Amino acid sequence: MKKYILFICLFISVIGFSQVKYTIKGSMKNINGAAACVYYKIDGKDFLDTATIINGKFVIQGTVPYELKATIFVRPIKYSFIEQPNRSDQIDVYLESGIITINSTDSLKYATIGGTPLNNNYRQLVKLLTPFKIEEEALYVAKRRAQDIPDEMPKVMAAYQEMANRQNPIQFQFINTHLNSLVALDLLSETVDPAFQLSTAKTYFNKFPKRLQESPTGKTYSGLFNVAVGCQAPDFSSKNMDGKQVSLSSYKGKYVLLDFWASWCMPCRADNPYIKKIYEKFKDKNFAILGYSLDYGPQGKKYWQKAITMDSVTWDQASDLEGFQSVPSKLYSITAVPTNFLIDPSGKIIAKNLHREALENKLSALLKAHFKQ
Repeated sequence: MKKYILFICLFISVIGFSQVKYTIKGSMKNINGAAACVYYKIDGKDFLDTATIINGKFVIQGTVPYELKATIFVRPIKYSFIEQPNRSDQIDVYLESGIITINSTDSLKYATIGGTPLNNNYRQLVKLLTPFKIEEEALYVAKRRAQDIPDEMPKVMAAYQEMANRQNPIQFQFINTHLNSLVALDLLSETVDPAFQLSTAKTYFNKFPKRLQESPTGKTYSGLFNVAVGCQAPDFSSKNMDGKQVSLSSYKGKYVLLDFWASWCMPCRADNPYIKKIYEKFKDKNFAILGYSLDYGPQGKKYWQKAITMDSVTWDQASDLEGFQSVPSKLYSITAVPTNFLIDPSGKIIAKNLHREALENKLSALLKAHFKQ
């Protein structure tokens, strides 16, 4: 077994939660010598536990600070450098005390997981949602094809909505009948985004016991209540590229895009040309952008500066170089990048995660109305 423990301070935030010692016993047909890997994140940091598969069997034992969701994948011998899941063949698992079992006859994607309460709950949920997963995959293919056929796209989107209308009641029923389970809390966080459904999020969240509300997952989810659309954007101050302090409140009176990104985030970097185009189009029309980098430490600063130069970033930038542990990241409950917030001149959040054409169209409408007043 191998584990990467990056910073002992990662566990400070979970004082009060007893550590979890888990054991995974797996069976995989016709595999020998490859590594079975357990991948998970804690406070934005990657962790990996591994064990060698011998004659189709493996045992992984590890300790985590609290119960959490992880991903199991198989790493072939010749790819020993791989440290993240292979999307084509992986399966999620809950790390909790006890013996977790994984049985697969061909691939992990179709493995059976059980042996512990959370994993038994999760198996029930997967069974409930499998028909929708299959339907969603078919709709995804149809959506890609419809991108070149404008008349087809409304039909595909209508089919997505019709599927959601059937799926949502089943998900909410599962939540209501498993309120003591982290699986249900995870499902709520995946199903209801407080940014757009704040009332529904609070209603269901308040049904969970205090133990889960105060868990790391619960705290992360409830933290989103303060940065929902319609809320005042929390103010913060950070250093810009020149080492001078810049505050979010200094942009009041303008529409401002608060953009969380990082030099190592490829989707962020891919978005930068579009952000540049939008910035050039609206920068003289009561609009500004504040990019906040989640790069970390002195080395992170070098990569951040290099990315700014390479991507020709001309809008304002700031960072405390503390990654996901930075104050702004915690204030806005950032768990992934890119994440952005569109804030109006009064300091109120009016949209979240608008990208490319959606962002440009929103700003065109807002600024057109603004200058008509």
